[in-house]
Amino acid sequence: MVRWINSNITIGLPEDEYERFKKHPEIKWGAVGRKLLIQYLNDLEKSKELLEKSKQVSEKEKDQKQ
Repeated sequence: MVRWINSNITIGLPEDEYERFKKHPEIKWGAVGRKLLIQYLNDLEKSKELLEKSKQVSEKEKDQKQ
C-alpha cells in the first residue's frame, strides 16, 4: 500500500507560459508535475548508479593493468 503525503510545490512561470496553462483547465497539472518529478528522480538515480558501476569497472581495469 502506498501512503500519499500532501505537499505543495510552488513554481514560477513567465506570464505568457502561465496563460498557456490556463487555456487547458481539463489537464490536472499537479498530476503531470508529479509524474515528471518522479521520472526525473528515477533518471537521476539510474544515472548515479551507472556512473558508480562505470567507476568500479574502471578501477578493476586499472588494477588488472598493474
